[in-house]
Amino acid sequence: MLSLNGTWKAKPDNENVGEKKGYYELDYDDSDWAQIKVPGHWQEEGFPDHQGILWYRYKFDVSEQMKQFLKIIRLQFKGVFYYCTIWLNEEILGTHEGYFDVFDFNVTSFLDKENLLCVKVECMDEPDRSNKKQITGVFSDWDASDPSFNPGGIWGDVTLIETGTTYIKYTEIKSEIIDEKTANIFLRFEVVTEREGEKKFQLQIQPKNFQGSELKEEFYEKLKLGENEFTTELLIEDARLWWTHDHGYPYLYLLKITVFENEKVSDEQEQIFGIREFKRKIKKRSWEFYLNKKRIYLRGTNYAPCDHRIANITREDYERDVDLLVEGNFNMIRVHAHVDRIELHKVCAEKGVLIWQDFALQWGYSLKIKENAKIQAKQMARKIQNYPSQGVYCCHNEPFIGMSPKPIIILGASLVLCFILSQLVNSFQNAVLWGLLILIALPLGLLPTSLFVYNKNKDVLDKHLVEAILEVDDSVPVVPNSGIMGLIRMGTDLHTYEGWYWGKGYRDAYGYTHFPFKRMVCFITEYGAQAFPNLENLKKFVNEKDLWPINWQLLKNKHRCQPMFFERWFNFGQYKNISEVIDATQEYQAELLKFYNELWRINRYNPNGGTLMFLFNDCFPGITWSIVDYWRTPKKGYYATQLSFEPVLAMVDWPKRSYKPNKVYKTRIYVVNDLHRVISNASIKWKILNNHEEVVSSGDFTTNLEEDSIQTLGKIKYQFPKDAGGTYELELLLEFEETSIKNTYSLKIK
Repeated sequence: MLSLNGTWKAKPDNENVGEKKGYYELDYDDSDWAQIKVPGHWQEEGFPDHQGILWYRYKFDVSEQMKQFLKIIRLQFKGVFYYCTIWLNEEILGTHEGYFDVFDFNVTSFLDKENLLCVKVECMDEPDRSNKKQITGVFSDWDASDPSFNPGGIWGDVTLIETGTTYIKYTEIKSEIIDEKTANIFLRFEVVTEREGEKKFQLQIQPKNFQGSELKEEFYEKLKLGENEFTTELLIEDARLWWTHDHGYPYLYLLKITVFENEKVSDEQEQIFGIREFKRKIKKRSWEFYLNKKRIYLRGTNYAPCDHRIANITREDYERDVDLLVEGNFNMIRVHAHVDRIELHKVCAEKGVLIWQDFALQWGYSLKIKENAKIQAKQMARKIQNYPSQGVYCCHNEPFIGMSPKPIIILGASLVLCFILSQLVNSFQNAVLWGLLILIALPLGLLPTSLFVYNKNKDVLDKHLVEAILEVDDSVPVVPNSGIMGLIRMGTDLHTYEGWYWGKGYRDAYGYTHFPFKRMVCFITEYGAQAFPNLENLKKFVNEKDLWPINWQLLKNKHRCQPMFFERWFNFGQYKNISEVIDATQEYQAELLKFYNELWRINRYNPNGGTLMFLFNDCFPGITWSIVDYWRTPKKGYYATQLSFEPVLAMVDWPKRSYKPNKVYKTRIYVVNDLHRVISNASIKWKILNNHEEVVSSGDFTTNLEEDSIQTLGKIKYQFPKDAGGTYELELLLEFEETSIKNTYSLKIK
């Protein structure tokens, strides 16, 4: 193996004249070209404002030993944003489209002692957001990524890979659980050879992260010249199943396959895998997920790219993030509208976190991408399907279309009108808002129509992508799109933003617990609110003069802050400095997320089968919905979610905005147990403290908690005194085995 990473030469070519001028030719004079680091992004490597076409040139030597007879040498690229054409020693090797796919070329016959590799790379800004043609997802079009960054460039490693004349192109691993101790492993191999005939293969399966027995097998396959495919099946006894971290241990195995040529190793590959089954059952619009035949309630979050500059990410970055996820009681992440580096899947597999994997489609696209999108969707599935962490595929996030300036203006005016009308109603404000907006939008063919009726992205493109993914991997659920709530007909998952984009407050989400809007809550994948990062980190990307008074225009234009919605929920005139603003926004985000998390969990399987809050991390220095900022400092929302996602938790009905003196406070106590075991003799103690921190009422319950259940234990009833004022606190203390979990609620008296 020979790495071609390092310092290359580069030149912009937005006039697209490079081929005509012979940029790929050996004798072309590149002495005036700039130096650029590979892997990397061109905007980080000397071309800060560039978008469009950039040419790369790199000269390298190859030893005579590498060029010797009976070898295959492949030139491999691990990632290029977005289109590229490759020449080696003036010979065109081919073209490639797509940023996340690992691809290679057989260059055995093209190599000399001295060589020139030339790559033409193109990554465009696309101003027409509803008609995009590049499948880059949130890297190019999102309200939580760097608005000024173009990710173009050779962002992955470039390598010459040396094998014998037979090499392993791909390995597919699937498992079937027979019983608690036995499993079948189905293996499919794609092998390429330049010398036909019978080849010897050796399989080795051994435990990766535990002690256990090793399985070895040798066999022979007769291969034809070129590409070959064959399958085999193995029985594993004393099988250890892969579980999420909250339900067991993520047992992993290592598969090693070796192919021999004349008793010499021609190629060998390794792949980690786990024995697990992950299924979805739809019951009365509820999505119920089963891991290893056990129903599992999913508590998760949306995961932005670890960094918008994907070339800069290391395995240690993913380990840091997944450790925070495990500590935060998340058992699933939704890789939001992008395909990340493969190290993310490896780390999630090792630490026991499931993945909902979005394809890299975000909002609207031209239907001209259909055929290439199908190819890339298959490439995505091939890339990740062997990892036991892979749980759900989703083809498209929010497939909105048709948003040219005129309908945006009409829709905006309609939205304002409907919002005003909805505020006149005392309940179900969000339901009224959407209902009125849909009635207006239907004859105009605007955005909400695309949610509930028909559009070509949702109803044509996405259906083809489902079929494409299922061709590769039919072992786990495939969802056509995200955010298409099923009010009238069967939809997918729910995105809802009461308390941020709409409603009189987050409590309006109670409307989803009643008919008919309850039909929309089979699974929830987005809800949240923006919050500022802490002051130390905020100062890293905002100058002191722009912090107070707050330069809202700067924060909006460069850091994805949404001043209009902050101003809706906060009275900024009451704050004396930026620190108070930071505290207030983080407190609000934490309160909102705790409300939503508990609402969905109290209503688990009635009908929702899980919930993924929005958003876990920032991929650039921003002011977004994240609960962990760009430097991975948790906000208060992280700790609120950590508590409300405890696998076993005592809760009550969410308090009202305020209570009056001398009125009776009533609520119910719930205890949720997400675990696959009964918890005996669990103790729940409650007490109400007045604004002087004096206990004014208390009680307790003892019960057995059934596995995978929500139980209503009883009621709390307390009459506030006539002179009550300030804020009272309700405290719940859940104790079981050696665990103690405290949950508190504020009761405001007005």
